[in-house]
Amino acid sequence: MNAAAPDGKLRIVIVIARYPPHHLGGYELRCRDVARELVRRGHTVTVLTSRHGRRGVEDDSGVRVVRQLHIWPDGVRGRIATAGFIFGTVSDCRRLRRTSRDADVVAYWHQSGLTSALLGVKPRKGCGVLCDVSSEWLRDAAGTGGNWFRIWEKAPASALKRVAKAALRVFVGALPGVPVVRPHLPPGRAYFTSADRKASHLAGGIDVADAALIRSGIDLGLFKFVATRPPGGPQVLFLGRIKRRKGLHTIVLALGDLPPTARLRAVGPVEDEEYLAEVAELARAARVMDRVEFGAPVPHSEVPALIANAHVLVIASEEPEAFSRLVLEAYAVGTPVVGTTLGGTGEVLHEGETGLTFAPGNSRELSNQLKRLIGDADLGARLVANARRLVEERYSLGFTVGQIEALLAEAVQRARPDAGAA
Repeated sequence: MNAAAPDGKLRIVIVIARYPPHHLGGYELRCRDVARELVRRGHTVTVLTSRHGRRGVEDDSGVRVVRQLHIWPDGVRGRIATAGFIFGTVSDCRRLRRTSRDADVVAYWHQSGLTSALLGVKPRKGCGVLCDVSSEWLRDAAGTGGNWFRIWEKAPASALKRVAKAALRVFVGALPGVPVVRPHLPPGRAYFTSADRKASHLAGGIDVADAALIRSGIDLGLFKFVATRPPGGPQVLFLGRIKRRKGLHTIVLALGDLPPTARLRAVGPVEDEEYLAEVAELARAARVMDRVEFGAPVPHSEVPALIANAHVLVIASEEPEAFSRLVLEAYAVGTPVVGTTLGGTGEVLHEGETGLTFAPGNSRELSNQLKRLIGDADLGARLVANARRLVEERYSLGFTVGQIEALLAEAVQRARPDAGAA
């Protein structure tokens, strides 16, 4: 296999909407872990991301982070916003072309909020393309054309506006590297972090039949196994964004059926203030408000200790999730998991084997499972042992990055079919 360097080391450009310390969930954290590990293995990695939170170029443990792209998290509405979006998109496409000028492979990660035009920027000859799909960004872009291509596909009502728009389209399309025609998606080979997500894309008519499956990997050096838990009553942990679909209300209701010594700690960013008020009112009505603690988000470096201090982690999502890093993180540190199995979570959370499960929104079933876990030390020990073994054998960071590394090299080989074998 031919790569840029005789030793097979690659020059990789990763394009992602946000990069730590700015993140919405596990997508960005996983990207950082993979990027750092690729650098540790000798590859050169540049992350091209949005200017959200800060702007400029910095070093992140050997990863060159370029925070220059525009981000449009709330969409584009109105003439002034659209004009700014067009100028911003032209700038971003040129930025990607410059950043990837010497790259061997461009890897697209979570794109939500970026201009979809980036997906249509053609890499230089011989540069491979790979897509990491752990969210809905690819299906959204393929289904609607994305925020950029919708501008050019929608015809104005009046003839004069149609002529003006056609002229603008010709002008913008003549700029080097700025696409105005919707590209084939995915723009290269893709891989998914869960079989459920791949199936949903195939059902949506997206050409990902040959996509690989590479699940998240956990840094076992950070998420170390902790054999014991703090003394006292059962500590139940909810860790995630506080919004209705995450099901915090179900845990609050279940808490009312647990022994008075049981407590709930809910840690994460509040994305729906109205929902938070509903949860608080529900806790007061269930007479458990004095046993519920709300906490602000913590840095990812503090997450291992946070999970290790809990007796059980509850995943109460009421809508399909991508493959959950949080479940694996709990497995790694030795905290039992009780959760719903919608989406990718069900691919690793197996009833009576690696954890306990309950139906979404069913607080009685959740409380029964929590009572079962609290009252049976042998059951908890067995679940913890099975879960930790699973992570060590199949979901370590090194194992995951090895698979991604192989696909990156394959993407380069596909882009250079005439290069021959190394």
